[in-house]
Amino acid sequence: MVTVLMSNLIEEVFHKNKKDRKLGLMVSTHSPYIVNHLNVLLRAGYFEKARENYPFLGKDDIAVYRVNEGKIISLMATDNDTGEYVINALDMSDTMERIFEEYESMEE
Repeated sequence: MVTVLMSNLIEEVFHKNKKDRKLGLMVSTHSPYIVNHLNVLLRAGYFEKARENYPFLGKDDIAVYRVNEGKIISLMATDNDTGEYVINALDMSDTMERIFEEYESMEE
């Protein structure tokens, strides 16, 4: 499962043995599942109880970019309601919805 893989990577890179090493992690993906799971781990960093159960990310631990028509665009944003740092994955969700609508529109 992709979410388990990402959680294990984040745990290994950002939480285990951090006193004796500093690691970074770069991932390239088209998967909205990975990006949305990173949002879960980022949000967990805001809540003490969640930090006990998730390999959380801090806002300084993450940067997410999208390459679109030759331009690099940051997907990092601040949630207007909560003030929390988030990954704006709405464009990826729109694409999934369009694909699903196309799928549903097909007839035999």
